[in-house]
Amino acid sequence: LSTAKNSLLAAKAQLAQAKAQEVNARNNLSYTVVKSPSDGVIAMLPYRVGALVGPSIPQALTTVSDNSDMYVYFSLTENELLSLINQLALTRQYGSMDEALKNMPEVELKLIDGSVYGEKGRVESISGVINRQTGTVGVRAVFPNASGILHSGASGSVLVPNSYKGVIVIPQEATVAMQDK
Repeated sequence: LSTAKNSLLAAKAQLAQAKAQEVNARNNLSYTVVKSPSDGVIAMLPYRVGALVGPSIPQALTTVSDNSDMYVYFSLTENELLSLINQLALTRQYGSMDEALKNMPEVELKLIDGSVYGEKGRVESISGVINRQTGTVGVRAVFPNASGILHSGASGSVLVPNSYKGVIVIPQEATVAMQDK
């Protein structure tokens, strides 16, 4: 009877060990499928299909970027910033810079090929510190990117609207450029 009980316990131990090996095998199998915790655009994959990767690899397998909204960073000179604030009377009219940013006019983005991006953006933040070396202040605008045209690292120009009051407007067609004059 004791021999039969010991054999039963040994069989149960072998079963438990086999179940643990199955769980370990399922875990290892699950690592063969890479899933991103978020939706977005995937960067280049530095590894080829079939390459052995694991937690000890020196670089990330890839990166995923959420490009639904794109942040555009640009600079304004101190003069341009003061001109913009004075033109719009932003802080006086709205009381604080945060409220002024919410009420700033929308900006446009001119892409590198010369076309204007179809969606308008808004200025989200203006740095409170002026860079002493360049005399500029950092500005961040956000543009919706539902079409996926904008990519991280691309370049372009931000068009900030200006309105002038009490000035004379001369059509560009009425002007000419002459050398030395």
